[in-house]
Amino acid sequence: MIRAARRVLMEAEIKAERTVAKVRVAVGVALVTGVVALVVGPALEAADDAVLPQIAVAVGSSLAFLVLGVSTWFMVHRGTYRPWMGWVFSTLDVALLTGSLALSLRVTDLPGPWLVVVPALWVAPVILAFGALRYNPWLQAYLTLLLCGVIGLLGTIGLDAALPAGPPGLVEPPPNAMRLVMLVLLGLVLMVVSIRARRLLLRMAEETEHRINLTRYLPRQLAERLADEGVEALKRGARQSAAVMFVDIRGFTARTRGMPPEGVSTFVSAFRARVTAEAEAHGGVVDKFIGDAALIIFGIPDDSTDAARRALSCARGILAEVDSWSQDMAAAGEAPVAVGIGLHHGDVFVGAVGTADRLEFTVLGDTVNVAARLQDECKVQGLSLIASREALAAAGEAPRGWVTVPPHPVRGRDGNLDLYGQKPYAAAS
Repeated sequence: MIRAARRVLMEAEIKAERTVAKVRVAVGVALVTGVVALVVGPALEAADDAVLPQIAVAVGSSLAFLVLGVSTWFMVHRGTYRPWMGWVFSTLDVALLTGSLALSLRVTDLPGPWLVVVPALWVAPVILAFGALRYNPWLQAYLTLLLCGVIGLLGTIGLDAALPAGPPGLVEPPPNAMRLVMLVLLGLVLMVVSIRARRLLLRMAEETEHRINLTRYLPRQLAERLADEGVEALKRGARQSAAVMFVDIRGFTARTRGMPPEGVSTFVSAFRARVTAEAEAHGGVVDKFIGDAALIIFGIPDDSTDAARRALSCARGILAEVDSWSQDMAAAGEAPVAVGIGLHHGDVFVGAVGTADRLEFTVLGDTVNVAARLQDECKVQGLSLIASREALAAAGEAPRGWVTVPPHPVRGRDGNLDLYGQKPYAAAS
């Protein structure tokens, strides 16, 4: 059993025992109320002293059942419950019923075969039903054997004595044996219910853990689609238009060359937190972080007409956030921070590749390559943001106010691209 399944099973057993405790309390309250309303009242009105011992047994047994319910609920509620306690609680249920039945036979001077007329006997199916609320078939089997064994033994008390007069065949051994068999069958049926519930719970836990392992390597938005459509839908992939953005820290190598490991971790984590916040605020999917760079996609998992507009807004948000961060760093005596952003819009392949144990979300195509090259071009051109004409057109933004980058070929692509830049930056040393 995998660790997650064990954890889920443990949590389920605790919740089940809490439910059993509540039901036990409810049964105890119902028994006390029923005894007082249906037995004590009429007996007192009839002034029949002969039934007082029976009333005492009934009230005492009902109160004991109620106290056990409150005690178990209190233990579970305080977090002190352990799995082995379920066995103890079940044994106490049977012990209380056994005591009630034995005392009832004694105060009424009835032999064991007349056990079927003792009202407390019919609490036995309720106790067996408690097992159906749990996820432990072995405990249910133990409870069935213990309860039916005790009832069978009590039914043999005074078997050789002369039976009180009654309807023929009412309490003879054959019908009593059949009653016991039916009680055993009830326990077995509830055991099957417990087995099915346990298997279902474990299967759900294992499937959930498997899905978590799959989605651990996928962006959150893709994980949601995985939950709805399954992993095969992502593996098939799709071709669609999207806006692709690359963000990279300038001067990262020089900045971190003499930095202690914890300092590098803190710096990169701060960068990633800012990028992630802006991406999520604009509906982007952080495909992956590659060292000090980030790849962000807009327009997935579902194609959208405003992907480029949101990408452009996100790029400006990142630049503003980095500017603020850079000012804080400078105020603290640290070197300023600068980034380069490349933005392009076009067709991409979107899908998940990899094994069942480790899926990797991938965006492939010329659009991705161009965005990466534009991010590299930022340093050459002395700009913080370079966007292609296709990206601006898809965003519905005119190039007016942008710095026109001289047309030139981009490595890995035929022909020249019309590029536009914004916000010159002071290169970080």
